[in-house]
Amino acid sequence: MFFSLNLIEILPLYIVDIFFFLFFFVVVLLGYPIGRYLLFNYCENNLIKNSIFSLSVFAAVISIVVNLAPIFSKYVIVIFYLLNFFALIASSNIRNDFLKAIISSKFVLFSIFIIFLIANLIYKPISIEEDRLIFLFDTHHTYFVNPISEILTSDYFSRIKILSFYPYEWSAYHFFQAGFNSIFLSPVYLSGTIGLISLKNFYLSIFLSLFFFSFFKEKNLNTNKNFSLVLKFLLTILVLISLFFTKIIWLIQSNGFVSALLVIFIVQSLLSKNKNDLLIWAIILSLSSFRNVFISLMLFIYYLFDTQNFNFEIFVNKIKKIINLPNLLLSILFLLYFMSTFYQTEVTASMYNLLSHERPWWLFTTTNNIIENFQYFVLIVFLSIITFYFLSKIVFTKKLKLFPNFEKKDLFYFSLVLVLPSICIILLVLKNQILDIYNVEKLGSHFWIALSVNAEKLKIFFYSFDIPNLSFYFFVPLIWCLLLFNFKILSKYIFTILVIIHTFLSIFINNAIILPAFFVTELLILFFISHIFLDFNNNFKNGLLSYLLIISVMILSFFNPTYTESFKGFYRNGDRISFKFKDLKALQKKKYLCPNDINQFSSYKHYASALSGILVKPYYTDISIFDKYENWDSVSVRWAAVPKKHAKNPCIN
Repeated sequence: MFFSLNLIEILPLYIVDIFFFLFFFVVVLLGYPIGRYLLFNYCENNLIKNSIFSLSVFAAVISIVVNLAPIFSKYVIVIFYLLNFFALIASSNIRNDFLKAIISSKFVLFSIFIIFLIANLIYKPISIEEDRLIFLFDTHHTYFVNPISEILTSDYFSRIKILSFYPYEWSAYHFFQAGFNSIFLSPVYLSGTIGLISLKNFYLSIFLSLFFFSFFKEKNLNTNKNFSLVLKFLLTILVLISLFFTKIIWLIQSNGFVSALLVIFIVQSLLSKNKNDLLIWAIILSLSSFRNVFISLMLFIYYLFDTQNFNFEIFVNKIKKIINLPNLLLSILFLLYFMSTFYQTEVTASMYNLLSHERPWWLFTTTNNIIENFQYFVLIVFLSIITFYFLSKIVFTKKLKLFPNFEKKDLFYFSLVLVLPSICIILLVLKNQILDIYNVEKLGSHFWIALSVNAEKLKIFFYSFDIPNLSFYFFVPLIWCLLLFNFKILSKYIFTILVIIHTFLSIFINNAIILPAFFVTELLILFFISHIFLDFNNNFKNGLLSYLLIISVMILSFFNPTYTESFKGFYRNGDRISFKFKDLKALQKKKYLCPNDINQFSSYKHYASALSGILVKPYYTDISIFDKYENWDSVSVRWAAVPKKHAKNPCIN
């Protein structure tokens, strides 16, 4: 609507970025009224929080609609704009709160703008050279823009199609983040991949701004304790780089921005005395990705049992408090979204994770960094303890306790570490018996013959089910048991159980499906610890062991180059593709793209996919669904399913 190729042809890219920023910023502002109306009694008057709630509600509605009748999805966005605008005009209270929220967020908003400009200087895979558009292309770019474009342009009632792989449809897939993105990109939907790249940098700027300001209260910013503020700021940067950055970059550059941002909101709620909004963010966390449902469940348990004087009356009152409009609305949306996602759709995700000693998905985690470099970690911990004892004798005036008191009840806590090994040992002992059950050669029934594929998968799975592999998964919960040992009983149990659940599922389901939820779990734990760690008023009552361990992890990260290499691909990798502007404009006039349209310009394998994302035009592929595994490096193709209704290919004469 407000974008054309002429814009990036005649204007410098940094001006175009500012142009995008203004639209994105307006969407954030416009999302506030409905959020404030629904969260008035449950959340503070915070511009970003109220806006994110409103955007999440409508993103959930879009996700439901796009699974059933994509043609209506764009009208949901129109309703979002109209309802928020009407609420802002009709309610004087909302207008007054809106102005107060903007004023109180002035430092955050200014920070978002500055970080956005810096992010676009660092990460800009698109450049202009004379009359050409240069694109450092990765198939993930089109993969992420595909559902967004269909949300904004589809005119059909059937299952949502894959823009760069027409007429094939999406199989069961999570469209929440795509729906969320579509609200921001709707005014500039013709920008396609170009606009989405800027939007992700906008998301990164929001996260980093809220991350930093979460450690500083406004009253502290107005004090004269300059040294304390500078020290805290530098420590926050160190914490961000060493503990968070790889996971944050991956989540934001993929489909996990809302999940990453909710980590901040959830931890703020956990640390506050008022937890009215905890379950609200927990439900939205499950909406953002179904794999986060166990995190939400454990937060629900935390909410119910986090009280000093627990009794039945308090329990009932908490249940009553849960039953409110925001929670009910979000719960209904979650159920509808879940059912619509799997309603008459094909599931293409693999059933079992085939264990590998490489474990590539674990590279993003802090856990893997510790396990793979445990010798250096132990050495750093030892040196940290020696340094602590030296400082305690010379610097500290009062005696500080390093090791907490170990009680009998702590034995039960550490026994959680044995849950995974016990399950795995049982399966190893019964491996042959399990395989015999699925031995199709011994069973003649048609039912068992149908299980032959799963039988082969099970065999491959169990052959890789060995001691070196399983030893890795034993150390995962052990590490977090140690790191969380000094914290309150409920907190350490909740977080440790989450680690065990996701580790278990990563073994038996699929790393690619489960590990992003483990990223969020790590972020929750580390952000929670960091807030306690950087609270200078904290008197270290529970001992210093956890703090020394976290410091050791931070030091280890800086001296381990492989830890930071995992996110460089988002910034440096990709195939260099060149487009002439005159060719782009000629193709933009077409209603759809055909293989013949592409062949006259380039023989590059993914040229059509890149072009489809840039121009927001359907590409009718000449690849058969049976050949999709030969094109597995095109990410969207992995989710392709045959349309249930016959779709005519207009490219075939």
